[in-house]
Amino acid sequence: MRMLRTICILALLMCAAPASAALEVNLYLAPQLGDGTTIETAYRSLLNDFVHPQNGEWFDELDNPVRHYSIVVLYAEPATHQAIQADSRVTRLIPMVSATVEQVRTNFDTPLTSLFSSGALTTLRARIEALGIDTEWATAATTMRDLVKRILHQHMVVQRTNVARETALDRLYALPLTGTVADLTDAQRTAAKEWMTRKGMPTAWITTSTTVRQLLRYIIERVNAEPLNVGQVGTQ
Repeated sequence: MRMLRTICILALLMCAAPASAALEVNLYLAPQLGDGTTIETAYRSLLNDFVHPQNGEWFDELDNPVRHYSIVVLYAEPATHQAIQADSRVTRLIPMVSATVEQVRTNFDTPLTSLFSSGALTTLRARIEALGIDTEWATAATTMRDLVKRILHQHMVVQRTNVARETALDRLYALPLTGTVADLTDAQRTAAKEWMTRKGMPTAWITTSTTVRQLLRYIIERVNAEPLNVGQVGTQ
């Protein structure tokens, strides 16, 4: 039976302490499997294939319903973390597994430039950007907390417009950051601008050469992300 949990990464407070001293915690970006067309093929996190609930392991996630991946906080035994980290489809956000919530908070307040080597940080940013998350705003002082909050905020915005069936925005979110507004159809551009106008955002500055990165950053930084009940997620 699935467990109903409310995500609390944004508050940097895990929902509970590990049930066992053997459980360690880390954050991941993980794909969702399935196609969402039937109960049997409903979207489900790849991490379900790794987690052992009988050992007390569990995770919580906030998904991107357009790109079908989630940001996940996972409590699991070391062997489970190792198996997940060996899967090339998964991106580990914190380079070390943290045994306690306190260690996670310490890592959250550490600049990315201190958590990662230059090469590793370049790789991380490339993997994140491939998922449509802009990182050019980050500076040498940017912490893991800043990055996680940005990812959560973007996911919440995407969820709200997706639920509202703003299909033009779904198309925008699905484009690579290097794309441009010209990659949208005339109808999609019009619909996206009308939505922005309803939200009080000016659109006269947008041209067909405006990049997806520029437009997404503008939207994400101007739309409030209200708290969400993320529904039934976790292990079975």
